[in-house]
Amino acid sequence: MRLSLTLLLLVCPFGLKGGAAAASYSLDDNEKKDLYSIVKYIEKGDIEAVSSWFSDNMLIAIMGESTTCSKGQARQIIKSFLKKYTPLSFELLYSSSSYPIHYLVCRMKSNGAIFSFTYTLQNRDSNYYVEQIRIDKE
Repeated sequence: MRLSLTLLLLVCPFGLKGGAAAASYSLDDNEKKDLYSIVKYIEKGDIEAVSSWFSDNMLIAIMGESTTCSKGQARQIIKSFLKKYTPLSFELLYSSSSYPIHYLVCRMKSNGAIFSFTYTLQNRDSNYYVEQIRIDKE
């Protein structure tokens, strides 16, 4: 039984829906509220609010094409993506933390297409910044 649980944790590093992995640290309620607000911003298409989380330099990978860009460039890339694929729904599937890194895995439904978003955020000076966004078509 212990071996099965260990294998499950190794195969499923993000834990259960909306939860954190077993070997992670716990976020307090304010941190969770702050981090999960990014999900609501995308669902609303509020690119200005989303981009306020962006690091000054970050990686964006959309369907296999990745680029390192500035905060302003990242805002334009995500804005163009959301214009092309308007979000009908955007939900948090998983979250995981291993201080100072936090991951959010989300699913977006848009006009017949479904995308997975993976955000990698880093805690610096008691604030979280988006370091990477990966978007893949499901």
